[in-house]
Amino acid sequence: SCFAQFTATGDCQYDYYLAASLTCYLCHSTCDTCTGPALDQCLSCDSATPYMHKEVQDDIVGVCEAVLPETSDCQFQYYLASSNLCLRCIDGCKLCVGPEYKQCNECLDSTYFWHIDQPTSTAGFCEKAHEETNDCQFGFYFISSGLCHACGTGCKSCPKAGDNECTSCMDSHAYFHKVHALVTNGSCHPTHAETNECQYGYYLDDSGESLCLICDESCKRCTGQGTSDCLVCQPAARFHHLKAPGDQTGWCIDQHEDTTNCQYGFYLFDETSDLCHKCHSTCKTCTGTSSENCLSCYDTRPFLHILDVTTPTINDSDGDGDGDSDSNSNPDSDGE
Repeated sequence: SCFAQFTATGDCQYDYYLAASLTCYLCHSTCDTCTGPALDQCLSCDSATPYMHKEVQDDIVGVCEAVLPETSDCQFQYYLASSNLCLRCIDGCKLCVGPEYKQCNECLDSTYFWHIDQPTSTAGFCEKAHEETNDCQFGFYFISSGLCHACGTGCKSCPKAGDNECTSCMDSHAYFHKVHALVTNGSCHPTHAETNECQYGYYLDDSGESLCLICDESCKRCTGQGTSDCLVCQPAARFHHLKAPGDQTGWCIDQHEDTTNCQYGFYLFDETSDLCHKCHSTCKTCTGTSSENCLSCYDTRPFLHILDVTTPTINDSDGDGDGDSDSNSNPDSDGE
């Protein structure tokens, strides 16, 4: 048939494309306009197949499809980007809301696992079974029927959701923090900016596995789990009572009600850092480490021997200088 130039297309009538000079050939039956005879060469769609399906929005041509009853618009593996325009989901998605990795609503088939961040999430990503876990990807745990939920922050593996339910850690959060070496679960953290290892309230175990174990609750930093292993104190346990002069560890205890600072058997060595040093074993309160620096005595050695009436220090309570008292061995003792 011979036709004049069609105004709408600039050349051929609808359902035809210009193949050679002044020669028009029939498009595929689904196309209204096209660049060739194939199914995927449509420029616009026929009213019976109104949804244009493209790989990406910038593609010039695509495939025209009828309404899919299950979706009420696009075919599986496509999403409705704009009026009657359907674009490809990312690989593995059967249904999606966009082209991004975590915008899948349903996976293509049972060989894929649907990974979602929250139990109430409607979109996630689809991946085949991980070669090491045989199901979910790292950072997720298996629920059922191809469904994977996200572990807590930094977890590589876990049995359930929660930041304290990790059983191993991602490289980005390599320090595994646990309350005890024998428990299996804990939390994962990156390197702390100030300690260069564990978070405050934990210490690095000597296992060589980036394992951080919890300090006593009074310690901000520590070397072990004991009450006397504190390196730095929590604000609520302000005064740091060192085990011995030159030692870095000790007890962290709030101010004593009588002394208003250190516990009995200790004296305030440094007001700026709230650091307490041990008195001589015979002293209940003191100004220094010597037996001659006592200010008051324990009940087991009650006699205060004044060296100089102008100086508030005394000698050893029995005068022999041997310091063999039963006085306190820790900051809470009162000698009784």
